Amino acid sequence: KGEVLVGPDVAKRLVGQCQAAGTSGKQLGESVCERARRLYLGLDGTDPAEADAALLRLLSLVDALAQLPADLARVAATQASAAGQEEFSSLRSCAAQRAAAEPMLRRLKIGQAAADIDLLGGDQAAPAAAAEVDLIGADAPATAGGSPSGASAA
Repeated sequence: KGEVLVGPDVAKRLVGQCQAAGTSGKQLGESVCERARRLYLGLDGTDPAEADAALLRLLSLVDALAQLPADLARVAATQASAAGQEEFSSLRSCAAQRAAAEPMLRRLKIGQAAADIDLLGGDQAAPAAAAEVDLIGADAPATAGGSPSGASAA
């Protein structure tokens, strides 16, 4: 199948080929992400274990690109890691690939831990404030006349 051992030399060669062909970093990043997406969704009919191994090789390529000084390489790595977060993060659930993928995922800042993500977009004081909200009015003072409006006769 012509598998390539990904490393800095391969990334440099790829960047050189892209520069010679006039391919931008964004285009390279989108191409890598599209390939990752096809693997992740199983659109190529490959065995899931082979797809995970191929995703790991793509992640290795993105990691190698991120470590190069060339602007094209950094743009490609940023584009691929941002657009392919879900696909690359899926390697965390693959026992065979997790150990190799985890350091690269951290370096590329892909898929923060759930504890680090604030899904509600609030601040840390919000949970305490939410605990004080009385949604059913159980703590409201009862009125003497039994009026549900809470108005008192003065």
